[in-house]
Amino acid sequence: ITIGLGWAPLFDWRRSRGVWDVPGEVVFEGPAEILHGTKLSVAGRLVLGPNVFVNAESCISATREIVVGADTMIAWHTLIMDSDAHSIGGQDPGEPVSIGERVLIGARATVLKGARLPSGTIVAASSCVTRRLRIEECDLVAGNPARVVRSGVSWQR
Repeated sequence: ITIGLGWAPLFDWRRSRGVWDVPGEVVFEGPAEILHGTKLSVAGRLVLGPNVFVNAESCISATREIVVGADTMIAWHTLIMDSDAHSIGGQDPGEPVSIGERVLIGARATVLKGARLPSGTIVAASSCVTRRLRIEECDLVAGNPARVVRSGVSWQR
């Protein structure tokens, strides 16, 4: 497990500060890389499958549960959270997030509570994925809110 190291262009890694706020549980199911400046806040449970890569300056906030499958790559400045952190209109503020295997999440994308990204999904840069989106394996999603723009896609690590 590598946390807080690595090099990514466009960042001043010497001044970039990460956060490890984990009163909950983090499970590493194999090797993982979490680059500098990444903020992890885990009051619930975070599960990272083997060979997960989280690029610089990303944020993951798990108050319930976030599961990230094997060989998934998360680009820089990505936000993944399973809660609104407060109730809106009396609704439950949190729902688990499920990210399958070999998922690619582009730079500055946002994955919100209740989102489900099946294996092979590609999330385009700056997209916002919500729980309302119906995604199949190997779909490309883009936009805010995200929508499926292509099916049957693949990517190379």
